[in-house]
Amino acid sequence: MSSMRNNFCMLMLAFTIGTGSTVFAQPIFENQTPVGFSPSDSTRQSRFPIDSDITVLVDLNEAANAEYPVIGNFQKVEQAVPTFSTAETSAAASQAIAIDANGVIHRAWIQRRGIVDVNVPTSSPVYGVVYAKSFDGGRSFTDTVSVSGTMRFDLLTPSQVMNAANKGSSGFSTVELVVDSKGNPRVTYAMDFSADDTDDGSATGNPSQQQAEGLTSSARSFDGIFFNYSNDGGSSWLPSNSAVTVNDTTTVGTGTWPGRKTSFPRMAITTTDDIFIVYQRANSNLPQADIMLAKMDSDSLQLGSAQPVRFGSLGTPGSLGGVRIDPDASMGVTPDIAVGDGDVLHIVWADPVTENIQHKTIPAEDWNDVSISGLDAAAAGAQIATFDADFSINLGMQGSSLMAGDVGDQDNAVHLFPTVVVDRESTPDRIYVLWKHTDATAVLPGNDENILYNTYDYDGQIAGDGVWGTTQPVFSTGTSISANYYASGGGPLFQNGTRHQIQDDWVYVDRVSAVVDDRIPGVRGDLHIVFSAGPTAHSAVAASPMPLLDGESVNQLYYTRYNGTEWELPQVVASSKNTNDGVLARHGNLFGADISMRSGDDNVYMTFVGGSIRGQSAFAAGRTGAISGLNSDEASGFGYRSLKNGSISPGNYFKVIGRAITYDDRSNPVGAHNYHLTYNPVNPHTVAVANNAITITAGDNQDGSGIGGATPGTSKAPGGFLTGQWRNVTLSTLGITSLSPGTTGAVFKGAVSQNQATNNVGVWEGQVNDSGSSGFGEWGDNGDKNGLLVKLNVLGSDSSTNVAVIGSSSSSRSAPIVAGERGTLPSQSLSVNHSLVAVAAMIGFEKYTFVSGTKSPSQAATALHATTLLQHVVPMGSYFIITPDIDITAANVAPSVSVLSPDANTIGTGAFANETFSIQYTLFDSDDNAADTDSDTLRAALYAYPDNGLSTVQDIKTFATLIVDERDISTATTRVATDPAATGDFAEGSSSGNSQIYAWDNPGTALQAAFGWAPITKTLDSNYYIYIIGDDGVNPAVFAVSSGALRVRHIPIVRSVAPVAADTVDTGEYSNLAKANPYKLKFTVVDYDDNAQMRLFLSTSSSLAATAVTVTGTFPNQALALAGATEIQLSDTLRTDEDIDFYFDVTAQGSARDSVIVQGNYFIYAVAADEDTFALGVSSNSLAIRHSPAFEFTAPLTDVNISLDPSQQDRFTIEWQR
Repeated sequence: MSSMRNNFCMLMLAFTIGTGSTVFAQPIFENQTPVGFSPSDSTRQSRFPIDSDITVLVDLNEAANAEYPVIGNFQKVEQAVPTFSTAETSAAASQAIAIDANGVIHRAWIQRRGIVDVNVPTSSPVYGVVYAKSFDGGRSFTDTVSVSGTMRFDLLTPSQVMNAANKGSSGFSTVELVVDSKGNPRVTYAMDFSADDTDDGSATGNPSQQQAEGLTSSARSFDGIFFNYSNDGGSSWLPSNSAVTVNDTTTVGTGTWPGRKTSFPRMAITTTDDIFIVYQRANSNLPQADIMLAKMDSDSLQLGSAQPVRFGSLGTPGSLGGVRIDPDASMGVTPDIAVGDGDVLHIVWADPVTENIQHKTIPAEDWNDVSISGLDAAAAGAQIATFDADFSINLGMQGSSLMAGDVGDQDNAVHLFPTVVVDRESTPDRIYVLWKHTDATAVLPGNDENILYNTYDYDGQIAGDGVWGTTQPVFSTGTSISANYYASGGGPLFQNGTRHQIQDDWVYVDRVSAVVDDRIPGVRGDLHIVFSAGPTAHSAVAASPMPLLDGESVNQLYYTRYNGTEWELPQVVASSKNTNDGVLARHGNLFGADISMRSGDDNVYMTFVGGSIRGQSAFAAGRTGAISGLNSDEASGFGYRSLKNGSISPGNYFKVIGRAITYDDRSNPVGAHNYHLTYNPVNPHTVAVANNAITITAGDNQDGSGIGGATPGTSKAPGGFLTGQWRNVTLSTLGITSLSPGTTGAVFKGAVSQNQATNNVGVWEGQVNDSGSSGFGEWGDNGDKNGLLVKLNVLGSDSSTNVAVIGSSSSSRSAPIVAGERGTLPSQSLSVNHSLVAVAAMIGFEKYTFVSGTKSPSQAATALHATTLLQHVVPMGSYFIITPDIDITAANVAPSVSVLSPDANTIGTGAFANETFSIQYTLFDSDDNAADTDSDTLRAALYAYPDNGLSTVQDIKTFATLIVDERDISTATTRVATDPAATGDFAEGSSSGNSQIYAWDNPGTALQAAFGWAPITKTLDSNYYIYIIGDDGVNPAVFAVSSGALRVRHIPIVRSVAPVAADTVDTGEYSNLAKANPYKLKFTVVDYDDNAQMRLFLSTSSSLAATAVTVTGTFPNQALALAGATEIQLSDTLRTDEDIDFYFDVTAQGSARDSVIVQGNYFIYAVAADEDTFALGVSSNSLAIRHSPAFEFTAPLTDVNISLDPSQQDRFTIEWQR
């Protein structure tokens, strides 16, 4: 075992940038978007619970439109659902899907249906086609129904030697499905008619030879094309317990019985519900295999008595099998068919002998005309493209599953399986044909592998008279001239001989599944494709299971879309490497994808097959000798498709490639180009899954460019704002050498010319000039990608070594990171915190992350670096994509909140709050609380706002006044060490019905300063509704508002008036200042919103009521009076904000201030008034006013000296009241 160690480092990723001269308007994603979003509170959100709406916010610098909208691909939050989890014993599998106008999803697949004789353990298995449908978008499917009832078949099994006559079949069993205008499914499939544990006894299927050999029971055995149909939506099938045979089983021909060796049916349906089936005939003599066209009439289908329209291969009425559409002496294989406007049929096929792909077209009404004025069966079809079918020259076709000596047996026998689809929204119809391509040679072993396509705008031509355009690649091209597969200028996306190939077994190429939608009626549709890619296996050891070192034997399914201008980068939509995607671990090889869409539905619906890699001993039970020369020592997961015998334990899967599309600007006011993409998974994850890469695309609103890997203009920087290509590697960087525009070999992102870079008008020039005067293009702004995800290699899995969160990003070129290694010149960059896994068997930085690149470790090490032998070459052609970081969390219950008081009656009672109010509320979350240490921490708060019209949590947080939040709990994880002490008053209840009370008062200056909590005492007079919010960080934040308002009214408050204990003022007291006149009269009177007027009074009564108060005049110059009391002079100047005491002179009262208060006990009153009310307060104790005797000496007067009689020193004269 290799030793493993984890290292954490900052992995700096510098990307490809480019030069050119054209100004482009590809959109910039601004403000760190795309990002998860909560529409309910307009906040950013990365965590979403299982089976809930997921919303992504996109902020662009330009408007999206109907033709080029913002599109989110949410397939990462969908699971692939296996039809059965238990293993099935079979060496082949096939399935198909169709969706009717009502959204019903129809599926059909080949399935093992038991064995011939249950009493014989080694008895051969038998098979049939089963059907199921879904009424809920694919969440569930009905029980399966056998389309042929009790009738069973055997699988077609191919012969390895197929380029000579009479070598048996060159096909395997497949199924095709369409649905008519009424939602009735029809299926066609290829099977061996025999299900009796015997082979047909003849390479040609000659029934006479079978009978002569004593195989009477199998005298009718043949490799046939069969058809079943339903007229009740798939509930029951016709013909009952049987099947319609499409091919001709009776014509001897030249003794080869061509109609008894058929395969690969494909089917299309017209607007009149007529069915047309194309298939491959004469498989026993493959060099002269034919393309056949048959028809099932809609009238006979509706009557329940369907039989093929009787025309023979030469167009002879009354014969069987349909018409032959290609020359009899040529080789035609793997046809496909589509229907265009006006029910025009378009048929394509491959001819491996002449090495070309051909096309013929005919109106459906003339389908059986094979004369020169019709399909012209004697002439070849229009040439769409050429391909090299010679295994000895085209090294790309020498897949790893082929054993020594096999190559010559399949020369010019490649089954290419081209796909044809029609864009019927385009005027005229645009016909697309797609196929997989490889052309590596001994000189150029590192040539790209690709999906090629060609188009033809239908111009009314028939047969092979159409003129096709120039073949185009879907993905980037390129090559390398040596076996190290290193391309210093940036390699292709898929490349021969690497981990990421478009196909590995080229005898039977896995068909590209395609569909064109009708998203832009009358203009065009988008083209969607799904395809398998990646190697099946590298070297293998005999008598042992196929190796799975580093998962290199595992291939994947990819999806991409063409918007008429550019292709998206491919996305992995199914892989056993992604443990949470639903694909069973044993299904390392995925193939046979079929996709379907319907009008008004943005999703793409997909089915596919998973196969298990097997070792030498895994044979199909009872059939080990049935395949002539078929390798059976080690079976790949493709089974018969890779010329391997043995069970692949296949499984059929269903998955929704979920998409959301919008061009609705949600900014307020409109014009800021904010877009919301919301999606709810059909088959969501069942466990928490972090870091889901949701691909977001937004093309130039004029031409749609910038959604994938295309290079803008003459730039050398492939990709749009969120995509790009890595070029080189150091220990801390993966990227490119960034040189200034105009420098030879310069590559940079952000401009296509020196002029653009210098003038800051480049392709992705940001809002801030980060490059200054350096004359270098900018990729948005510094930090605008922080917090987003980057998938380092779009072709790789979604493991933690390939998907990471961006920690920082620079928009303009930066200084070198590491000296002395590749790519150390300045570059724009992304930095990610990455967990790196090292493999002990390797050395140097090639041990780490996705640097373990494209080559197999079984291949020899190659010196590419000055100090290191790179056993794994960095994937120089690796493209990256930046996406929002979406985490799916375990099922989580949202908080429950409500406000019980104030209620609708609170104001009606006349009550108001001046200093405090008891808010009654409920707050409960069954699985989260404020003390949680994970991201599910419960955040809660109370707010006040003058009306109840705030409709989102974000509005509440923005516009309302914060009263208190969860930081009032001492254990809240949102607190920090320096926070002031919590009071614990704002608490969560024990249930959703358990109400709590929070006293809204003055929390104190420390809490106000630290948290911004508003005291009620500083809240302006008004009516306020109370809001409560609850946010657990997973579910959308919730809120509630009180049913009625609370009135906040600040009136004067007389808290206390002296004396508060027994006290005395005595005009005759001079030695005790506490009792001396004037008396220091202390009081506490407040008014929280006014500097209220005050006046003091005294009375012998302690029970004067507020009714005794009169206030006249206008504030702040009001006159205050208190009946039954005497005003204290000069106290009418007191103010609540300024005064806390008053010196009461009991001897200077009265209007002339010359009166003395009569001795007695008096209560002191304070009257305080603001603009609309007053308050009256009285001392709790009386003040005793006393006039005790006191001496006032009048002689001698001050400063007067008198002489004393020294003889009378014992006497002195005192005078008073003189």
